[in-house]
Amino acid sequence: AMGAVIAGFLFDLTQSYQGVFLGYAIMAVVPVLLVLLMRPPRHASETAPAAALAETAPGD
Repeated sequence: AMGAVIAGFLFDLTQSYQGVFLGYAIMAVVPVLLVLLMRPPRHASETAPAAALAETAPGD
């Protein structure tokens, strides 16, 4: 809800929405790039030692 207030404040200071639009566009693109760069999660069998897996028997 603060986005409109910030945009209005910056418009009052600069008499332009160009900086606001650019700033909001960057804030939208950065998360998209971060999601695209994410690695798939590792499964527990790839990260846990075999001894820890042997302690929990099926049906416990």
